[in-house]
Amino acid sequence: MLFQSTRWPGEMHVSRSLIEGALDREPGKPVFYETHVPWLQVGDDLPKDDG
Repeated sequence: MLFQSTRWPGEMHVSRSLIEGALDREPGKPVFYETHVPWLQVGDDLPKDDG
């Protein structure tokens, strides 16, 4: 549920489902979008990151 990588130094990626309540900022973009399940419809205008 957590992800850290040298590709994004200084960042810790956390699954949104782990956080209860409101966030103090808006999401920037989904990462690894190319691996999403086909039945998931992402209906936002955020840029999609393929990896």
